[in-house]
Amino acid sequence: MKGIMNTIELIFVLIALFIAFGVLLPGFSYRGKWSTAYLLLMSRDMITTVDRINKLYDYSFSTSLLNSFIENITPANKTNILWWSETEGTLKTDLYIGCNCTNETFRNLTKWFENLKINSRPINLIPCLTNLDEINLCGPSNSYPDVLLIWGYKDLGSYEGTLKKYLSKENGIIEVMDFDQVSSIQNTMFGITAGTDWGAEVDNDTILKPASASNIIYQPYKIFYHAPLPAEATKNGVLVGCTKNITGNLNIWHTNYTFSICDGTKVFFDTDANGTLDTGPLVKGSTFVLKKIINPIGFYTFTLNYVESDKIGVSFKPTYNFTDFCRVPTKKKIVPIDNNVEVFMQGSKAGSVAYCSILNGTVARTAWVADFSRDGLDKVGDDHVQMLISLILWASNKKSMSTTAPSTKTGFISTYINVFTDDMFEVYKLKLGSSYSY
Repeated sequence: MKGIMNTIELIFVLIALFIAFGVLLPGFSYRGKWSTAYLLLMSRDMITTVDRINKLYDYSFSTSLLNSFIENITPANKTNILWWSETEGTLKTDLYIGCNCTNETFRNLTKWFENLKINSRPINLIPCLTNLDEINLCGPSNSYPDVLLIWGYKDLGSYEGTLKKYLSKENGIIEVMDFDQVSSIQNTMFGITAGTDWGAEVDNDTILKPASASNIIYQPYKIFYHAPLPAEATKNGVLVGCTKNITGNLNIWHTNYTFSICDGTKVFFDTDANGTLDTGPLVKGSTFVLKKIINPIGFYTFTLNYVESDKIGVSFKPTYNFTDFCRVPTKKKIVPIDNNVEVFMQGSKAGSVAYCSILNGTVARTAWVADFSRDGLDKVGDDHVQMLISLILWASNKKSMSTTAPSTKTGFISTYINVFTDDMFEVYKLKLGSSYSY
């Protein structure tokens, strides 16, 4: 009997210990993360597949194409997977330019920026008017413009706080102005100050070659010499042997150089502005030489980047010289304030230097340009427009949301670095996000 009692007591002790261990040392629970791994694998495979079919560049900048491709592979109604994407580090397809300028300047900008295309991708430069007391919001996202353009002389001292706030959002500012007074905000924000008296006149204004890719002038230099300048043909031509013939003009060095498009594939140029189409037929990728007929006379090389039925794209080749617009004896001479800023464009002769454009990357991305429209907006040439576009693209915000991210508790992003080159070398980051709808 005593043995039975000892056994029962032992059983109760064991039960008590079992309960105690269960309370004091709860058991481990293992949860698999297959759903997370699956999403990551799916997004990586999606990017790799698009890359393998040579559509990654196209789909990176087209929400509709990317969504259609993904929906065909992973229909949301069957997989419950939601997708979104964004790009970083390169030019946005839709780029908003806040313009503090006159209505006439605004209308000209709208015209100058039409038909821009880089690496076969349309780049839509969309101006929107703004004041400087508070930067106006632009576009369907109702957000800050990607770059701010201030055209014409203004004392910016009272707007310093607004401009600094704007720059803090990864945006850039370009000012096109000649100076009566150079204020402290010009010193700190744009890196410029008043210089000495003007010296001798200069012959040519030239974009300076950067010493290396680390120089802040490297990007606008690259864009100026590689991005195709669009030129539209609007009049019927008379070329023999063409089913359709449309003519237009390139306006550089204050001179019109006529070109004619034959059947949307071949182009003829009047290379010395004498009224005769003396060069052609040229096709995409051809180089040609234009003669600068105003002093100093010279010959300059260009490339025909693309040909369409009513427009062409032409890129400048180093070294291109503008006609003089840097030297303004009636205004202050502008010089860099120190070695932390870089000269993008200057003219020189007999030891006299005239600065046309100075870039500052110490605060953010800011640029000053001498007012090349001071003699009238009708005197602005295609070469001036190309220079302005180069600065706008350099200074603009480079983060672009292609598809809005859904409101979910958890999401995962796969990142892919892509390189593309057609007109110019372009490196960017694609982020493809995914999450479950519930």
